[in-house]
Amino acid sequence: MIRQVATGIDVSDRKLRLVRVQKNYRNTQLLAFAELDLPAGILQSGVIVQPPQFVQALKELPKRVAGSHWATRGVHVGLPEQISFMTTLSLDSTNKEQVETAAKRSLPLQDSEMYFDIAVSRTNKVASIAAARRDLIDVLLAQFDAANYEVIGIHVESEALAEALLPTPLAKAPISLIIDLGSARTTIAFVAHGAVYFTVSYPSVISAAGVDQQHLAGATQQAVTYVREHFSGVGALAQIILCGSGANLPQLDQWLGQLVQIPTQIGNALLHIKPNHMSKKMSQSTQFATAIGLALAA
Repeated sequence: MIRQVATGIDVSDRKLRLVRVQKNYRNTQLLAFAELDLPAGILQSGVIVQPPQFVQALKELPKRVAGSHWATRGVHVGLPEQISFMTTLSLDSTNKEQVETAAKRSLPLQDSEMYFDIAVSRTNKVASIAAARRDLIDVLLAQFDAANYEVIGIHVESEALAEALLPTPLAKAPISLIIDLGSARTTIAFVAHGAVYFTVSYPSVISAAGVDQQHLAGATQQAVTYVREHFSGVGALAQIILCGSGANLPQLDQWLGQLVQIPTQIGNALLHIKPNHMSKKMSQSTQFATAIGLALAA
């Protein structure tokens, strides 16, 4: 039986989170996880501004692992939403060269200034396009290399969230608005038919006092309105899924669902993980949704 071990590392301004899973053709099991607080100023708006301190944090992260020992250097890394760009493009043709040309025209950067990737759904004739500034990614990769990691995959955060929180196949999953209530940023992603149609990121609505309900309500209502005005042809929004460190605040899902009149639930980040002793130890699994999705996407 072939067993594949994959590791995902979620990078944000305030935290590093790591998840290792073991996959075979029957199921996926959680092997290990870790979380490390980042001192203020190491990253700012997703950009590494103190490389030596970031490298030191990366070296410290495996020492915080709960679960099996560190067995491989290979990792899949999530890009902070502030330095990445995600969109979709309706296609008249699925010809590779024509799709690539159309994709480049839709991006805000010159070809020489960015890394980008395209995933084409021939069934829906839609291309999902992910891009990020080349200079910022080169810095990120250099720091992982300096910390003795081998980056074997780079993913946009919203893609990882969809991978962790939505049922498979993604193309048949309910049309969803995923809201990641992180300690540094609040990110909203609209996912339909296996594609991330748009993402938007705001300063976090979470503070020591709890959730800023006014800002969360405004951001959610704005996103719902945008979806209905710009993506009505995609289908009706079926659900809102909450994740991140603020998702488990009492009755937040009920309050938000009643406000926008859309079924709202706390995401199950362990949806695709077979229960074992390690998954039972992960008491705050919604905080690890991005890292789990990164490992699953490997």
